[in-house]
Amino acid sequence: MAIPRHMSGFPAWITWLTVHIFFLIGFRNRVAVFAAWVWTYFTFTRGARLITGDQRLPAGKTSRCRPG
Repeated sequence: MAIPRHMSGFPAWITWLTVHIFFLIGFRNRVAVFAAWVWTYFTFTRGARLITGDQRLPAGKTSRCRPG
């Protein structure tokens, strides 16, 4: 059976959920994240996804990777 190239709807959502939970390290982390997702799903609350503070690098630092 071939894997479909495009998924949508509920099966895609369940697949995404399963893959992300699977790649977490540790059973406690998996349970905690799953519980948080279930709580958020049923209570319709949104977490604050804010990046605060100064995002500039200190003087003389670059974000490029140096070959080593």
